[in-house]
Amino acid sequence: MKMNGKPKVIIGSFLFTLLFLLIAFLVILPEIRGIAKDAQDLLSQRKEAVKNKAEENNIRDFQVFSSAHRLDMNRLANLLIDPQNPTSFLIFLDRIATESNFALKIVPGSSQKLSQDAWPSIPFQISSEGSTAGLRAFLQKLEYAPYLLEFKDLSVKVQKSATSKESMNFSLSLKLYTK
Repeated sequence: MKMNGKPKVIIGSFLFTLLFLLIAFLVILPEIRGIAKDAQDLLSQRKEAVKNKAEENNIRDFQVFSSAHRLDMNRLANLLIDPQNPTSFLIFLDRIATESNFALKIVPGSSQKLSQDAWPSIPFQISSEGSTAGLRAFLQKLEYAPYLLEFKDLSVKVQKSATSKESMNFSLSLKLYTK
């Protein structure tokens, strides 16, 4: 049986189309997928480079800021005491109490980190008795202490003696921030 030219063209076109689809699925499609993956990787690397550049800029800005404010940062660091050794604060309390004519009773608590606070702290309960003028002087010196602290509660009980001299008992709760 002899084939005419038309069926040969149809069969040839079919084989050519089949061959083209086979090449497309086996060669071209994986290459397109590889190119898409490479483009995605390149985009990820570019995002990472931008992120790294931003971090470098932040570090550089912080270095400039910290060198410009080194003195202030040192002062801030000195405001916070070592929680294991708060003796400098206790010596400070004793000194200002003596200057204000008080004998203090100091009860420190244990170091704690509360969720609402930026730094850990040690609570202190301070009590004494003396003159109201001495209490004002003591509180003023404590307010300007070279430590970061927070007054929590102050209780004052004033008593008049038979000689019309006022004396008082006071109790003060405060929080001393630590490193």
